[in-house]
Amino acid sequence: MFLRPTTYKRVTAVLLGALAGDLVGEIIRRLLPPGTVKDVVLYPISFGFSPFTLDLVIFKITLGLTISFNLMALLFVFLMVFLLWKF
Repeated sequence: MFLRPTTYKRVTAVLLGALAGDLVGEIIRRLLPPGTVKDVVLYPISFGFSPFTLDLVIFKITLGLTISFNLMALLFVFLMVFLLWKF
């Protein structure tokens, strides 16, 4: 099953928005002095499940997934989706 080109554009927009937001967030983290604004904008929101190990005598499998983002990444994702929708 192939995805439609619009789906590729949406996924690309979300990924590019997250990467751009993460980059801008990192720049802000380095430039802003400690304070409330820095804490609010760069507070990480994480969800997922912690790693667990499945030991099957012959081999072990460790699986885990955690997704973490901050307010800047979320804002940039919305901006990219809006720009994709507008143009």
